[in-house]
Amino acid sequence: MEVLLLLLPPGMVEVLTGSIDDGYNGLLGWFWLASAVTTIALVAVTRLALREREYSAVMAATGLLYLALLTAFCTDVVARAILSGATT
Repeated sequence: MEVLLLLLPPGMVEVLTGSIDDGYNGLLGWFWLASAVTTIALVAVTRLALREREYSAVMAATGLLYLALLTAFCTDVVARAILSGATT
């Protein structure tokens, strides 16, 4: 539950509804949403890959988790960029 709340920065709902302008006609808000959904999906697929007992499954899970970390970082950076511009 805490991770889900961390993925939803305050103000991002307003960006998605259009109350806060991101400067790109809502594109950055949808990019943030796609990154958040992709992060969740990659973590779920990583957990499924770890159910296998093969070494190759562990290597695949490692790669998937690296991608999940990159998309999680993307959600943070995009949210900070949008909301920092909205407050100025």
